[in-house]
Amino acid sequence: MSKIILRNLVKKAFVGVYAYEQYQKQTISINATLHLPIKPHSPTDSKPEIDYDDIIFGINNIINNEKFLLLESMAQRLMAYLFEYQLIESVHLQVFKERPVECIESVGVDLFKTRSNLAIAPESVINCSKDVVVVKSHAPSAELATDIIQCLVECKLAACGNLLHSAVTSYVWENKMHTHTIFPFELKTVAGAINPIAAEIERKHPDIVPEITVQPVSGGLESYLNWVRETVKVFQ
Repeated sequence: MSKIILRNLVKKAFVGVYAYEQYQKQTISINATLHLPIKPHSPTDSKPEIDYDDIIFGINNIINNEKFLLLESMAQRLMAYLFEYQLIESVHLQVFKERPVECIESVGVDLFKTRSNLAIAPESVINCSKDVVVVKSHAPSAELATDIIQCLVECKLAACGNLLHSAVTSYVWENKMHTHTIFPFELKTVAGAINPIAAEIERKHPDIVPEITVQPVSGGLESYLNWVRETVKVFQ
């Protein structure tokens, strides 16, 4: 497998949950490693399989024209763009916000995805970024579940969240049976927020593969559905 490496692309971008970050651009830096299959080349080949100038142009276009509440949502958006190049099999992406506070040089997210684990919700089920959906997951403690819910509601990635009754789950992992108590929770949101929500759950969750499912909402009280749409802020 061959690699294309983009290192330390520095830009100004609208990213952050604070009011001033919605009108004052923050300095970010991006590192990306793109994995491609190795193909034989002729000595006379002069055209690369993927033009990194095109890739950088697309990244610049996203950064210059879109707003994001979280670095995670920016990283997910960039990840989705990079996988539009069909030759790319996997991506290792790092996005940093420089000097978020006085005493820290940078904060960042580090994502690795393969083409096989891109989508959470199939396009045949959810067709519009403002479609109302319910994201379901669980945590090993009520405290962690509540923390995830509050974080996503405060960031306006979910209109509201509910902690459900605890349950006992059994499953096989690495050829061993596991049984323990879980604390299910659900979030009312819109389709455009699914990926940043999933990224935040993955970041906080101790499981290697946390359960995250999406249920489309086919109907309901229109004033309630409109409240969900208006409450969730997805700058994508």
